[in-house]
Amino acid sequence: TAVLWVLLNLPLRQPDQLSAAGVDTNDPAAVSAYVIDHSYAASIGRAVEPVFAPLGFDWRINVGILSSLAARETFVATLGQVAAAQSPDDPGASLRGMRVESGPQAGRLLFDAPTIAALLLFFMYALQCMSTVGVLRRETGSWKWPAIAFGYMFVVAWVMALAARTMNRATTVNTSRLPVAASDPKIGRTTKRPARMATASGPVNSMVTVTPRGRCCRAA
Repeated sequence: TAVLWVLLNLPLRQPDQLSAAGVDTNDPAAVSAYVIDHSYAASIGRAVEPVFAPLGFDWRINVGILSSLAARETFVATLGQVAAAQSPDDPGASLRGMRVESGPQAGRLLFDAPTIAALLLFFMYALQCMSTVGVLRRETGSWKWPAIAFGYMFVVAWVMALAARTMNRATTVNTSRLPVAASDPKIGRTTKRPARMATASGPVNSMVTVTPRGRCCRAA
């Protein structure tokens, strides 16, 4: 965790460097977000993007994945630090609202259903425990079998994650980038129409209000 914190906060930036980059030095959240976005960890995450891009991961998820190879529980801590830097008051909302920053999928909700499915499958198959690798090394007396175990489990995890993402995208509709048609007259409007309902004492006239999402409620 200490190493992760260092990678996410270095190199240090002076106030004049932040100002030159257009960062409001009086806004701690803006400063933290800029520092993490230009940290050593971010550089490492972007360097391995070609490997994980087919799975829908960006540099933030990549940093968490790399840290989880030592111990998978550090994945949550990594994303927590990134989200807290962007929104200290509500990191949960920041995490839910993260979007892809660059590339052909820029603007897509980062944690959409296909990406979450890929993450789950990757974590299911990948060897994410350095203590296990250490035990393999001690028991076999060589780095050969630990390297084989780590390598083939990583490949299996990647392939299964890609399969999960592909199947999920094929069976679901991604609404994270669908624009709302402003010309649709039904958007933002409620309509009322009369309806007759039967009760124990006989039929009763009432008004049914239909909301833009298709839900309705009755008003006498």
